[in-house]
Amino acid sequence: MNKILVVSPFEEFTNLVLQVKKESDFDFDILYDNIGMTELEFFEYSTEQAKRFAQESRYEAIVTRGGTYLEIKKNVDIPVVEVKITMLDVLRTVHSLKKNKITRIGLMGYLNIIQDDKELGELLGVKVYPVHHGTDEELEQLIHKVLNDDIEIIAGDGLSVNFAARYGLQGVKLMPQKEAVIEALHTAKTILYARKQERLRHSQFAAILNSSSEGIMAIDEQNRITMFNPKIEELFGLNRKEVIGKQVTDVFASQPGLVKLLQAKEENSGDVIELNGNHFALKLTPIVINDQFLGMVANFQDVTRLQMLEQSVRRKMAATGLKAKNTIDNLIGESKAMQEVKQKIRCYARYDSTVLIYGETGTGKEIIAQSIHNLSERRYGPFVAVNCAALPENLLESELFGYAPGAFTGALKDGKAGLFELAHNGTIFLDEIGEMPISLQARLLRVIQEKEVMRLGGNKVIPINIKIIAATNRNLKQAVIENTFREDLYYRLNILTITVPPLKDRIDDIPVLCEHILKKFCQRYKKIVPTLPGTLQELFQQYTWPGNIRELENILERIVVMSINGVIPEFVINEIIGELSEKNLDSQFAIIKEDTHSCFKPVPEMEEQELILATLKETSGNKTLAAKRLGMNRTTLWRKLKKFNTART
Repeated sequence: MNKILVVSPFEEFTNLVLQVKKESDFDFDILYDNIGMTELEFFEYSTEQAKRFAQESRYEAIVTRGGTYLEIKKNVDIPVVEVKITMLDVLRTVHSLKKNKITRIGLMGYLNIIQDDKELGELLGVKVYPVHHGTDEELEQLIHKVLNDDIEIIAGDGLSVNFAARYGLQGVKLMPQKEAVIEALHTAKTILYARKQERLRHSQFAAILNSSSEGIMAIDEQNRITMFNPKIEELFGLNRKEVIGKQVTDVFASQPGLVKLLQAKEENSGDVIELNGNHFALKLTPIVINDQFLGMVANFQDVTRLQMLEQSVRRKMAATGLKAKNTIDNLIGESKAMQEVKQKIRCYARYDSTVLIYGETGTGKEIIAQSIHNLSERRYGPFVAVNCAALPENLLESELFGYAPGAFTGALKDGKAGLFELAHNGTIFLDEIGEMPISLQARLLRVIQEKEVMRLGGNKVIPINIKIIAATNRNLKQAVIENTFREDLYYRLNILTITVPPLKDRIDDIPVLCEHILKKFCQRYKKIVPTLPGTLQELFQQYTWPGNIRELENILERIVVMSINGVIPEFVINEIIGELSEKNLDSQFAIIKEDTHSCFKPVPEMEEQELILATLKETSGNKTLAAKRLGMNRTTLWRKLKKFNTART
């Protein structure tokens, strides 16, 4: 259905409009006289039709001219656009008449047609007869005046010219140019587009209000309620028809505290109020335009729902690994070495400089990184941890830097944010940095230098605000010499350093570590804390702990799981003693470091044979398990056994 209606009051204008319709791409309907009505009859008919069409929403805009424009505009509530008669149109008509030796000319019609310019009339030598109402009485009076003035011809609108013809007067209808019709249609289209956009904005605004989980209410400068969303109805049991336009003092008569806040005309976001037994967080935002207060918007949020939402967000953040769980309190130990580590943590947390943590596997490097984060101003931001050795190069690159839509086959259609982006306003922990492929080290260097990233396959630079903490168990300086680690990246990382002591260098901390770890596992498994026998305590002090705290935790978890009412079974104690003693023996003899980088000397053959056979006995002949305990691969064990058998024969 066309949205624009053109009302044509007479035939000449209809022909002009039809010409425009044929020559342009405008889409509109035309209302014109096709049954032989008089000008006045069609004038009244078109006005009534326009009113009906507007009420039925058949059209969204009307285009017409002259008195028809003035009359329709008064009677409809949709846009009405005038096809204007310009001064040039009047001059053109008068000039044409004078060229034909017609000198006694009268301009008669509605003001918007004849311009009602008496000075122009005097300059052109014509008389001006303005029509105000278009009634028969008014037109008849004007015609008598025209006749008395001895006018030869009338130039004007269709109504005036046709009425003058009844009295034998000649007439010429003032006609607009085709461009005026086109301009009016353009204006109508522009108005329709603007109204459509306004409706869209209104619908979007209504959708936002209606879908909001907050109660939203607006009041004007006189403290009258002007609107509220369905959530307000739900929360307070208000009826829109009964409340809109009423004073807040009447609606909330039982809540003088709320009324006082609403009437204060000040921004407020810190109050919690009680309504109908429920608590709400209240936010007030003044509406101010050109320094003039025009009202207030009040937001009501259910405190219980806010608390549930906060808990949900916390759970989701914890589930996605973007939260640092450990603090400096989780670093157990008071040895001199650990006191130095804690001192550095407290110091480094105050600055955004890059931190590089050195330490063997299992020494707690990530706990240190999380402790730095939780002591820093970034503690409320994300903590993102990534193991640089755990992913292949291409996957590590896309995880770190993200990728744009369609960056590669199988990429998500909307792209994906990288870990650097996810760590914005927080901390990223790059574990095992020494294992990062050298091809990615250059990109990491740029991130550190420029504080910005670009996704794979993208062309947009994304600024980031992050603290970088890296960790390694390698000698990075040696890696630089071996050309497996970039020298420029090494110096960018090696600013604030922490060397985590291995457990064998902090033997004094073992008793307190054992106590802490045992309590932790007993709480987890709901068990009584067992007492470690002296034999185990002594062995723990003597053992070299190649797996560091992680190895100690594994043994203590086994003790807790196997304990009964706080008592450790004898066979568990013996098993642990045998296991740790065996590992110490392995370390002492270092029997099978057979790769090309080995710096260990082989043990005497007889001792090696005895150890292998003893291990096979403990594993009930399971060669795979025996090889694992002996620290060699299964093929090596098989070869040695074959050698022993050959020697016996």
